[in-house]
Amino acid sequence: MFYDKPIEVWTKGEQIHLGGGVYVPGEPSLLYKDKVDIQPYSSAEAKMDYGFDVITTHAMFTEGGQIEIGSTIIKYDGHDFEVKEKIEWDDYTEVLLERI
Repeated sequence: MFYDKPIEVWTKGEQIHLGGGVYVPGEPSLLYKDKVDIQPYSSAEAKMDYGFDVITTHAMFTEGGQIEIGSTIIKYDGHDFEVKEKIEWDDYTEVLLERI
């Protein structure tokens, strides 16, 4: 694999409670920058390959990092991606992403 595509890994900010059950998103903060392999990937492929029933648009391959489902945003090529699934292999991690 070629880890040559630069990304930024951001953590979602803590939600702020305004009262009355109303929450607003907090400010995201940059965790780190990395170089990864990222490819188009479909929900149908995720279902066929892993049995996951998720909406996904891309697969990202990395050698590690602090990527967590639901709390991490990936910024790549001017777009933001939400982490949908994470598969840890022996020497790399595959992350399924949805463009938001």
